[in-house]
Amino acid sequence: MELQRAERFNDAAKFFEEAVALNPDNAAALINQEMNELWRKEHKRLPKFSKNAEEKLKLYHGVDSLIAACGPIDLPEFAMEIAQAFAQTGLYRQSAQMIQRALAYAPGDVLYQTALANVELMAQKPDRALALVSALRPKAAGDPALQVELSRIQAFAQYGKSNFTAAEKILKDEVNRSPGQDAGHNALANLYASYAIQLRDKGDIAAASAQFTNALRVLEDQIRAQPQNPSAHFNYGNLLMFMGDYARSADVFTKVLELQKDNGAALLNRASSYLQSKKLDEAKRDYEDMLSRFTTTNFRVYYGLGEIAYQQKDWSAAKENFEKYLRYVPANSGEAQSIRKRLEELKKKG
Repeated sequence: MELQRAERFNDAAKFFEEAVALNPDNAAALINQEMNELWRKEHKRLPKFSKNAEEKLKLYHGVDSLIAACGPIDLPEFAMEIAQAFAQTGLYRQSAQMIQRALAYAPGDVLYQTALANVELMAQKPDRALALVSALRPKAAGDPALQVELSRIQAFAQYGKSNFTAAEKILKDEVNRSPGQDAGHNALANLYASYAIQLRDKGDIAAASAQFTNALRVLEDQIRAQPQNPSAHFNYGNLLMFMGDYARSADVFTKVLELQKDNGAALLNRASSYLQSKKLDEAKRDYEDMLSRFTTTNFRVYYGLGEIAYQQKDWSAAKENFEKYLRYVPANSGEAQSIRKRLEELKKKG
């Protein structure tokens, strides 16, 4: 892999060959070998895996186990998947490195370039993000969804440079230009909400309240124009949840479920809204519906059921659900420690 990243593809080939000889079940080595051969011969990306590589991939469950057992894979698609995982955990420099590796094989890929601009934004490097957006603008012509994403990155980069007015104008113009794109409305609402939090943290409660109102108004205007759009209602419900208006958010998620009965995210959010507004029976019904219809491994569901049982003094059910919560929650979750303390308390309650 290191030789290949150093553009020494011929030297890398023999080591991939040795890796496969040592372990014929090493899916990463097989895929890298196929990629290496095609790149050396035709300077092309691997269009699909061989049947042998596909069979070997079935031996592993998910990217984590594949990397642990076989090592990394030098494919742009794989690099982008790892980049996303790095970004989700705040490792933005590592994420950018993986995107750059993907671009080494696909330098003209606009989506990869856009992802890099977004990572630079998240890394609080607004000038880099803005430079990338400027270069990408001509390539986004004719693609409304990409234009909205570039505007979102550009606006939040300006916001990161303390230029809220410029950011607001960029997103307002984008919403007017592409009113059918949900992402534009959501980005503008998020901008107002972010600014509201900033103002609230500075103690300017009145100004913060005005910006939260602006955020709500953006989504309300979208709902009036598109009353049957489940995404508009869903985003509105999320904002109400964030603001702590759980009674209204539960009603909004009910509307989403009327429009989209198989929307598991709306069902989970409605359960959480019911729990926060102390409607325990309704919350329990939704959480149990989640388990029967959508998932048996979501730690948020078991947290909700555990909390309901705890409030209803059903110590046995609380203990069972909190134990399942700990089974599925990410290892680095700060909330997990409080649940462990809760379980110690439940043991004393018998």
